Amino acid sequence: MKVVCVVNPKASDGRCLRQWPFIESLMLRAGAQCELVAREGDLRDITMDVLANLAETGENDAIIAAVGGDGTQHAVFNGIERFREDRPDAFISSYLPIPMGTGNNIAKSIFPSNFLKGATGSIKTAVAAIANGADRLIDLGVVKTGAGSEGDCFLDAFSVGVDPAILAAKDASTAKLAATHPRILSLLKGYPLYAWHGFAALRSFKPVEAEIEVDGEPWYSGPLFNIVVNDTAIYGGVFNLTESPFPDDGVLDAVIFATPADYLRKYLLGFKCLPRAVRTFFDNRPDGMPITRSGKNFKITLNEKMDSQVDGEARSPGKLFELSTLPGALKTRCLKPSA
Repeated sequence: MKVVCVVNPKASDGRCLRQWPFIESLMLRAGAQCELVAREGDLRDITMDVLANLAETGENDAIIAAVGGDGTQHAVFNGIERFREDRPDAFISSYLPIPMGTGNNIAKSIFPSNFLKGATGSIKTAVAAIANGADRLIDLGVVKTGAGSEGDCFLDAFSVGVDPAILAAKDASTAKLAATHPRILSLLKGYPLYAWHGFAALRSFKPVEAEIEVDGEPWYSGPLFNIVVNDTAIYGGVFNLTESPFPDDGVLDAVIFATPADYLRKYLLGFKCLPRAVRTFFDNRPDGMPITRSGKNFKITLNEKMDSQVDGEARSPGKLFELSTLPGALKTRCLKPSA
């Protein structure tokens, strides 16, 4: 079986590319014929080029492996989806995430969490799916910002509110430290820097008024501090915030936070290792309204612009966000249940 590995050579300060000999050795041991595609530029376009070449050569059993964090995964499966839309009659290769980021939410959701033990274990688990796995059709979420805008697919989550604001502040600090104090950045990058800006945002970030519809019906009207809409289970690397975020159930799962107190309570109890009864303890507000909801389509209307993010990547602020589901859109290589 042929595996084409798509890598951003600058991702994680080049760490993904430095780890390639290790990944290649695992793939060769698994009996795969591997090819490295490491080019700078838009990974969506690069992925579409790879798929076009595979279609021309008739290599219908090839796998497209995205090597990197959630940002790399996001770009690669968006490239696969765009190719599928442009050439609906062409054979579409399977997608395989090889996690090498910080949170790795997508890989943690696709592969059983008990297999993901450390960075090396995560990579070995992903590679094991090449020979010992099977293809599975999973859903994609799509978000549009305003009427007529181009849709952006997501596999992990979309959020608007304080979470994207924290991400934007963390990214700005990372860029500043990289230019002025790279040694300090090496100690703080990832969760420590994110947590620092998170505590600051809890004190300073202000809610806005929101109207939220689910499948054409009103769900929530009032102040909005944050909303997360999941397609898969894991969010922020260690949290499971929604009740049933399965990637092949045909729906998206949302959780809303009206105030900083709501946000803090839900996150403190949202660790994926906690029992479900604990994680869902605050899933109803004092007035009885549930803070979680499943649906195929969500419409979020704000009275002021707020930051947003998709799969851990910042997007432009907006006042209108429309989300929908693409059931079974992505053919994904997963481990068999017995593996």
